[in-house]
Amino acid sequence: MTGLLLGALLACDRADCGDREQLRLVAADDSERAICAAVASSARERRAGLTAWPPLEADQGLLLDFPVTDQLCITTAPMPYAIDVLFLSEAGEVTSVACDRGPTDPVVCADPARQVLELPASQGCRRWLGARLHRADAPPRPDAAEPPSASPSPAEATPAPADWFRDPIPPEKAPCEAIAPVRADRSVPLRLLLDEGASQEALLNQTRRLQGFYEPYGLRFELDGPVERVSVGPLMSGAPDSPEDLLAPLGDFIEQHARAGVITVALLPALAAPGSAADRYFSELDGLTLTPALVADREGLAPLAALGAFGPVILLSQADLAHRHPGHLDLTLAHELGHALGLPHGGGSRNLMYDGPLRCAPRLTADQLAAASWP
Repeated sequence: MTGLLLGALLACDRADCGDREQLRLVAADDSERAICAAVASSARERRAGLTAWPPLEADQGLLLDFPVTDQLCITTAPMPYAIDVLFLSEAGEVTSVACDRGPTDPVVCADPARQVLELPASQGCRRWLGARLHRADAPPRPDAAEPPSASPSPAEATPAPADWFRDPIPPEKAPCEAIAPVRADRSVPLRLLLDEGASQEALLNQTRRLQGFYEPYGLRFELDGPVERVSVGPLMSGAPDSPEDLLAPLGDFIEQHARAGVITVALLPALAAPGSAADRYFSELDGLTLTPALVADREGLAPLAALGAFGPVILLSQADLAHRHPGHLDLTLAHELGHALGLPHGGGSRNLMYDGPLRCAPRLTADQLAAASWP
């Protein structure tokens, strides 16, 4: 795992971190260090790496935030400069430090740990062992949220289909670049499933963002009936080295819920059971799309090939959607819908199908719309 910088890290002072999160490290002697940090709260963000960015300034850092306490390992092999690596417990205590780690140093691990703070290399690194990390504007963890009601009201369980595409939410950021408008002028049928452990508000938010992104392209979404309540929970829990065990629940879900000619979207509490082997493997995957073409194209999905033809299925993880950094655009469902239409990752960082955090409003190209496989 490499370090990560989630955007251009600008110099900041203690009072104003801009779109970064303000952190304070408080040592045992009550001395403090103020840090403006980018926060990596998904596997996709963490994979982006520090390698493309210039050396950190003294008051800059990166916080890697993980969903569960476990053994965490960091490699600095791809790094062009040295950094200090601080491992933190669930309570925010620095339990282990690795100082001045550069490209020739081996992987460093700590067990257990919940977070990793990466800072510019400094001579005073070891003084922070035992320090406490204070986050000024940390979002609440999904596992600390109040559990939803097990018995939703009738109005909540069966909202009027028309309401789901009213008042679409356009991307909050300015467009990445001016691109000549292209239009598909098509209708896309959707079937929405809501697990009893997930929030209707979260699903509504994703659908409105979906509509807000695709509206300029002339795409209209039609619900294939009212939103359906299901009792599924996290689908995966098996070991990654046992593909049949790992993917069997996905196959069962597809057989029970996928429909030909319709894109099925399901919001689950999480894709994998917290703390399970599958949870470590999928590591905060916030969305997963399955189509017959994807199953046939990826060797790791071979156990699902026996399903034959089925309608596209999009699975969303409420826990990971809720833990996204506020500086990143949330177009998860819009991105996954691209996969459901047959579009692969690519197009660069200004395209909807980019496999990384979005910091400006992306676009689709005319070639992508022409290549889409419409249901």
